[in-house]
Amino acid sequence: MKKYLLPILLILLWGCGNKQLESENYTLSENNNKLQKQVEHLNSKIDSLYNVIIELKKTPNFYYEECLIAIDSAELNPSNKLFSEAIKKLEDFLNKYPSHENSSSVKNLINNVNDSWSTLADESYKKGINSFKNNNYLKAKEYFSEALIIKPGYKDSEEFIKKAIEAMPLPEDVMRNINKYCEEDNTKRGELNESGFNFCVDRQKDGYKEFKHLMDKNKEHSSGWLSELSQVCIKLYTKKGITDWGMAAFQLRYNIDSYENVVYARKNGMITDAAFKNCATKWWMNQAMWGLIEDCLDI
Repeated sequence: MKKYLLPILLILLWGCGNKQLESENYTLSENNNKLQKQVEHLNSKIDSLYNVIIELKKTPNFYYEECLIAIDSAELNPSNKLFSEAIKKLEDFLNKYPSHENSSSVKNLINNVNDSWSTLADESYKKGINSFKNNNYLKAKEYFSEALIIKPGYKDSEEFIKKAIEAMPLPEDVMRNINKYCEEDNTKRGELNESGFNFCVDRQKDGYKEFKHLMDKNKEHSSGWLSELSQVCIKLYTKKGITDWGMAAFQLRYNIDSYENVVYARKNGMITDAAFKNCATKWWMNQAMWGLIEDCLDI
């Protein structure tokens, strides 16, 4: 009898375990159903709230508030993009709600924003002039760059940036690089050609300054492709740690020009998005990229 006792006990325990497991599974399933219903209920409320917001955004007062927020953003972080967006919102408001009670104030706001736009650009410009007069060329360049960010083409800011860069002494490491490059390039059989050396130094200085100017002028792209492109241009014309700044600047200028050509072609429907994607995928980061992309597109 004893020999049958253990199997019987195991069978009984297995049966109890199954019942408990079934009970737990049932409870879990019931909880899941409750949770699912709660989620569906919440989703329904979210959808309702979203629809309310959509309807609210259609109202003139809501749109008017958006206009005011856009103006605040532009004045807190002055830039051509934000000011343009603020003006566009205000003009859109007038087009949508010409008879609204706030329409007259919106017209005044457009004038005020335009005035503020010019005033902020002028403030940076004047600071740039003062810094330039005080021989603080680095600060002058920063202020003139600010003026251009706020209002592209503002007065002669770009010319002053060039002058500031011209007047700034080159970093010591850059001058060492230039002297070494020109010395190697103008030495034959152990004899230095001084006139060639001096001409080379001037050319390399101009190249370095142009490179810096191009980077400043196109700084809105500095966190994207321009940073990559500049590194490619330097790498292309650096041998044994010595950079040919004349050629690096030429390559940078050539590719920026190609970028502008590609952008123009895309905006004017001269190339398809598919063609651009194909060429960009093929040539991106392959040496100097935008020039090769332009060639690929055959613009």
